[in-house]
Amino acid sequence: MLNTTKDAAALIGDKLSLFLNLVNDLRLPSDEIRGEILFVLYKLSISNATPWDNICDNGDVDLLAIGRNLLQLSLEVLLKTQNDTVRLNCIALLLTLAKKGPFDLVLLSNQSSINCVEPEHMQNDYMSLNASLVLFAEAVKGSLLSTNLEVQTGTLDLIFHFLSSDGDICALLQILIDENVADYIFEVLRLSGNNDLVVISSIQVLFLLARSEEKFKEKLAIGFSTLLPVLHYVAEIPFHPVQSHVLQLVWICMVNCSGILSLPQEEQIACTLTAILRSLLYFLYCMPVHSTMKGWLLTTKFWLLLSNTSSSIVEASHMKLIFLLCLRFWSTFMPMSGAFPIAAAFHIVQKPRVLYST
Repeated sequence: MLNTTKDAAALIGDKLSLFLNLVNDLRLPSDEIRGEILFVLYKLSISNATPWDNICDNGDVDLLAIGRNLLQLSLEVLLKTQNDTVRLNCIALLLTLAKKGPFDLVLLSNQSSINCVEPEHMQNDYMSLNASLVLFAEAVKGSLLSTNLEVQTGTLDLIFHFLSSDGDICALLQILIDENVADYIFEVLRLSGNNDLVVISSIQVLFLLARSEEKFKEKLAIGFSTLLPVLHYVAEIPFHPVQSHVLQLVWICMVNCSGILSLPQEEQIACTLTAILRSLLYFLYCMPVHSTMKGWLLTTKFWLLLSNTSSSIVEASHMKLIFLLCLRFWSTFMPMSGAFPIAAAFHIVQKPRVLYST
């Protein structure tokens, strides 16, 4: 009915009871049945028929308690299943609910804040906040290694959403790093074949993990060799949406992990960065140069000239300066991009992904 009838959710009498019963049925042992339940919950969510969409009709029901129960059971399903259809339904549901304001903080809220009246339909056996975060980290690992592109990118988008939350993400950052989720993301990147959707989603998550620089730098050093081909890939696409993110990740690694680069890697990075600057320089030549950019432009031209001289001049200090120039361009110029609409033409905007199509 939810697939075939328009506004089918409006025909459901007691939406809250239906929703709560479906959530509790996620405890059933059949993987196939759980997958179907997740799909129905997903359809209810996109039809705005969840407790978070009808707050005024729910009385004193504790939405945070419902959310924690749903999140815990969904993550347990995601952790145990080997079925990509079940994974896709679960991720689609969680992503849809995560965009509903009150549900967004469920993963990041302290359990002690749950003190309201709970519905009698619910079976309550809540995990601690730390245990919930560990469950989340463990549950996403299998999906990250799935061969299904939608499952992979959906999982990365789910992690990205929670890391972008307005809530306190310090504990989540710590758990994701401690549970080696970054290693899985680097593996996704390594096997991506430079698929643009995977590259963008992976780099966005790694960039947010890098906010915990001290704890993340060891993971970044291990995955550094995976970043270099990605740097080369995004350098070939002017104004690629995560070009600046990759530059900053590589820069963090170079600053914190001295001696990590071999001579061939140094030469490769120097050539790649020079290519980026040439591309940016060409872009600037194609339009009137803003007065604040003239100094940057002259400095860039100077160092491009140096890069064409003997190799003895192209040393580590030169490469670091190129990094700084690239990063300065992205931080200074891109906020002004509204004044330069031509920049948008350099990269094709991907169409929004639909995680589940009927």
